[in-house]
Amino acid sequence: MTLRMQQQMAKSGTKLGKGGMPTYPTHAPVYRYRAPWYIGLPGQRPSDILKMREHDIINRTLQITQAKTGKKLRISLEGELLDLINWLKDRKVKHTITSLHLIVDDAGQKLSYFMLRSHFNRARELVGFRKDVFQFRDLQAKAGTDKAESSGDIRQAQKQLGHVNVTMTETYIRGRKGDKITPTK
Repeated sequence: MTLRMQQQMAKSGTKLGKGGMPTYPTHAPVYRYRAPWYIGLPGQRPSDILKMREHDIINRTLQITQAKTGKKLRISLEGELLDLINWLKDRKVKHTITSLHLIVDDAGQKLSYFMLRSHFNRARELVGFRKDVFQFRDLQAKAGTDKAESSGDIRQAQKQLGHVNVTMTETYIRGRKGDKITPTK
C-alpha cells in the first residue's frame, strides 16, 4: 500500500481486514464491495476476470488465457482465492437462471466491465479513498507487488501478471512501492 493510501485511510478511520484490504460496512450488499478481491487475488486484468467461467476450474486450478498477451496460466486455487471462488459459486446457487461466468450480478447474469468498475468505485468511496489516490488499475500492480514480496522472486509476479519480460514487472513494482534497499551499515 502506498504512503498516500495509508494517509488517506488514517484520515478516514478505515480499518484493514483479511488480506490487507479495507473492511466494509456490514449492512452493505457484500458482493458489490468484493470488486477489489476479484482482481487483486488472481492478479489478472479486469477483462480476464470477467471472462472466467466455472468450467475453467480444473483440478483445483483456474485455467485462463490472457486476452492481451495470449499467455496461458493455471492459477492454483488455495487460501483466500479458493474462499472467494467458493463464495462466488455459493452465491450463484440462489438464482434460478445463472450464467456460467464466475462473477454475476443480482440476477445471476454475467457482470459487465462497467458494473465491476462501478462496484469498485463504490467500495473505494466506502473506505474513504480519493480517486486520485487509488484507481482500478492499481489492483493489478498491488497483486504483482504482493506476489513478488511474498515469494521473494519477481519472476513469480511476472508469471502471475503475464508480462513477457521482467522489465515490465519491475516497472510495476518499483513504481508502486519504490526500490527496496538496505542501509549502508
